[in-house]
Amino acid sequence: RASSRARAGPSVADLRRIIRGDMSLGKTTAAFSNAMKPQRPNRERNQKRLSCSRLPLAMARFGGDEPPSEPGGSSAPPGVFDLSDSGLIEFPARGAVKDLRYARELDLQGNALTVLPEGRLPRLEWLESLALTGNRLARLPDDLARCDRLRTIFAGANNIVDPAPAFEVPTLLHLGLAHNRVACLPPADVCSGAETLVSLDLAANALCGLRETLESLAAMPSLRALALRGNPLALEP
Repeated sequence: RASSRARAGPSVADLRRIIRGDMSLGKTTAAFSNAMKPQRPNRERNQKRLSCSRLPLAMARFGGDEPPSEPGGSSAPPGVFDLSDSGLIEFPARGAVKDLRYARELDLQGNALTVLPEGRLPRLEWLESLALTGNRLARLPDDLARCDRLRTIFAGANNIVDPAPAFEVPTLLHLGLAHNRVACLPPADVCSGAETLVSLDLAANALCGLRETLESLAAMPSLRALALRGNPLALEP
């Protein structure tokens, strides 16, 4: 950990130029951002899905039995669950999809979720990708850091004010928070813990306080792709 923190993140001078639109953070920003966009599973992958991924929500209660005590305790493979545009107002819904605990990719986009209760996502021990875009979330669960396989979070177009829990996920590579209500980033000592974060999208938020924002961004040692357009701080001298 000590060696990871020693790696230099983007300089404050570079971050200032990015905010004013004079340069991009790394030559691969666009390519990486495109690669990290959530992809809907195609028809060729249907055989790899768990058979219940589009069954009615009333088929079984969330997760069925309790998760095995050790990863790999069941022969069921990790799967892709597409619950987007399903009219969900809570998660897990009463009578949610059976075997959801084996989800590797969980798509909850385009629902009406206002909260993700604590203690639920960490039970999905295989979870690597979480898509929450287009809900009504005001915050992310405080125990998100317990999702120790999670690599991508897409949470744009919500009402999120405090994104701090996402910066504590130990394996996160991409965090998408565009079109929310984030007015300030977590302090630098919290952001420095986001050692694996490579891509961060904060476009169209309410970020103010240029100096504090730069300090938080500069504390992320692996950050290479950054979007800040459409924030008030872009107008600060």
